Amino acid sequence: MVDSSDLGQVLAEAEDIARSVGQTLTSAHVVLALFTVDNPGARLLRERGVDEDALLGKMNGAPAESEGTLQEVRARAQDIARHCGSTEVDCLHLLIAVTRVRCAAQTLLAAVRLDRANLLAAIRAALAGHRDGEADPLAYLRDELDDREPPYGHRGRG
Repeated sequence: MVDSSDLGQVLAEAEDIARSVGQTLTSAHVVLALFTVDNPGARLLRERGVDEDALLGKMNGAPAESEGTLQEVRARAQDIARHCGSTEVDCLHLLIAVTRVRCAAQTLLAAVRLDRANLLAAIRAALAGHRDGEADPLAYLRDELDDREPPYGHRGRG
């Protein structure tokens, strides 16, 4: 299964980020790189009050994870894409995989208090909307999220 063009760009950016700071590439670098390319994963995280500044603020030194973890995340993302009937792996599939594999990205997202269950529900809804051809699969989520308490530390949109 192939990566979407967005995910391919995100993975290349993640390698550049890790290389530029002299670190080994991890899933945390990949999640940070989501914000360098316009993609549904980054839009979803921003809707939940998470951006690259919030993530960078929670990083204490180089992220660490076991060798092979990023490959496990990528393999899980492929499985998820296949299960969803997709022909390519995209950034939303990667985000779901991050919630299912113990990795540096999962720890980083938890550090900004992103609720795993709410993130999974939002990703699944966005994938369903995308699959159904909705022009803006995140639109109804915005309405639903406006009625809820914002995530811890999130000051709102404006």
